[in-house]
Amino acid sequence: MRARNVALVSAVLLAVALQAGADVITLEDQNAIAKFDPASSNGMYSWTIDGVEHLYQQWFWYRIGSAGAEMPLNNLLLNATTPVDTNGDGDYDFLILQYKGSGLQVDLKFILTGADLGSHTADMAETITIKNTSAASIALHFYQFCDLDLNNTPYNDTVEIRDGARAFQSDPLGGWASETVATAITGPPSHHEAGDAGSILAKLTDASPTDLSDATGPFTGDAAWSFQWDFNLGSGKSVLISKDKLIVPEPAAMSLLAVGGLALIVRRRRK
Repeated sequence: MRARNVALVSAVLLAVALQAGADVITLEDQNAIAKFDPASSNGMYSWTIDGVEHLYQQWFWYRIGSAGAEMPLNNLLLNATTPVDTNGDGDYDFLILQYKGSGLQVDLKFILTGADLGSHTADMAETITIKNTSAASIALHFYQFCDLDLNNTPYNDTVEIRDGARAFQSDPLGGWASETVATAITGPPSHHEAGDAGSILAKLTDASPTDLSDATGPFTGDAAWSFQWDFNLGSGKSVLISKDKLIVPEPAAMSLLAVGGLALIVRRRRK
């Protein structure tokens, strides 16, 4: 009985320690490391590949209804943080974050897939499940903001959006990045915008409701992009958003960008 109580206390203390340490969560796989601050709008704030930083900020905002400001997702209660080591190498490479509040439950899943050392290539698969937990239908507006600084040089990248659902960013020093939304699941985003990072972020953090401009670029400078999804969700209904980010070192790898890194994911899962 005493041993059982000790085990219970240990489990509780471990849970408390994990929650207290949830300020920064690190995923690592082969040559890639990603860092998250899920309790703040910093969100995913670092993505290094072969020791080179490529990301300044990626996070999510939402608005319910047609009036008022967008709110960062961390305005909701961070209900659970679950990092997982899927391949048994001792490093977390899969992360689940769950947020609750304001009639919503939002589950984020991130899968980091690195590659061989020196390849300068890595992939991040992301799924977002949003459920209306209220008793009434809601008009939900959901936003992703992504500010990549390829090669840790923030003012010389070029970004553009193609087909309303694929973002491409390049650095003259070398390297390309893409994000592809799986439109077969929820259709394309309702709106999008490619442009200056500070200007896009200001729209999401001011006091007014925002519809992204649908600007496709190309834009060169402190480049960023944002996607917006508009949903009418009935009580108890859910919607799934699936997308994939890939960073590669050379323009010749654009064929990989076009498929959003699916080849990397399939290769890893076969292992």
